[in-house]
Amino acid sequence: MFADEAGAPIRAAFDFLQTGPQTWEIRIATQDGEQLTLKDGGAVLHINGAVIAPAADIDPLRAEYAGVYTEFRDLIVARASGVDLAPLRHVADAFMLGARVRAPAFMF
Repeated sequence: MFADEAGAPIRAAFDFLQTGPQTWEIRIATQDGEQLTLKDGGAVLHINGAVIAPAADIDPLRAEYAGVYTEFRDLIVARASGVDLAPLRHVADAFMLGARVRAPAFMF
């Protein structure tokens, strides 16, 4: 179990045995009952079931890559780095705090 800087609990569950079409979703629920979901690799944002982004006429993958390349260009021009090492802390925490749960053998 993770916690944010204010101590709010954060729970993560990963299913590496998923079959069929692969999904990538992040679901966030607040104590007030609000629901936020990121779907399609983070390309689509839902709040309480309503699609917030992207607009229906925008191809999310094209918009995402355009933004990534713009950021790369800006970093190069500024001779700066866009590396955020903070996520590595979560990897270290996962190794230190995580528990191994045996699952059935993975079958292709």
